[in-house]
Amino acid sequence: MVEMKRKPGRMEFVRARLLRGASGSTVAELLANQASGAVTAFAWADALVVVPADREVVRDGEELEVVRLADLGLGDASGHLPGVSP
Repeated sequence: MVEMKRKPGRMEFVRARLLRGASGSTVAELLANQASGAVTAFAWADALVVVPADREVVRDGEELEVVRLADLGLGDASGHLPGVSP
């Protein structure tokens, strides 16, 4: 992701996959299709990136809050949803 532009005014929860970065840190890769009907994007997601309401642009490398779906009871320890194969 280079950047994500959005209209400010409401907090958004953006579907993402958690990956190990080059330095060994955990990074979130935003999924391309964020449409409300994108069921496959939700199946691939293992986290939600919280974008504050006042943000117009999110740039690659920025630190934002992340909610792991497994922490919400919406997947197993690997983040996969029961009965869904990515």
